[in-house]
Amino acid sequence: QKTNKEKRYKKMKKIINGLYGKFATYTPVAAFATAYARDNIIRTASKCYGRFQYADTDSIHKISKNK
Repeated sequence: QKTNKEKRYKKMKKIINGLYGKFATYTPVAAFATAYARDNIIRTASKCYGRFQYADTDSIHKISKNK
């Protein structure tokens, strides 16, 4: 069963993806959004360097502390 945090994350992800789709036709907005997201992913991956596994376009995947 999903937690409230997971439900909120999925809802926000849908909203943000929809806005990107709407405004991405204006190239400067799309370029800024992409660069901002990439910077955020790189900074976050750097913070969990020892456990970092991989990143895709909108998330970081890391090894659990329990393993």
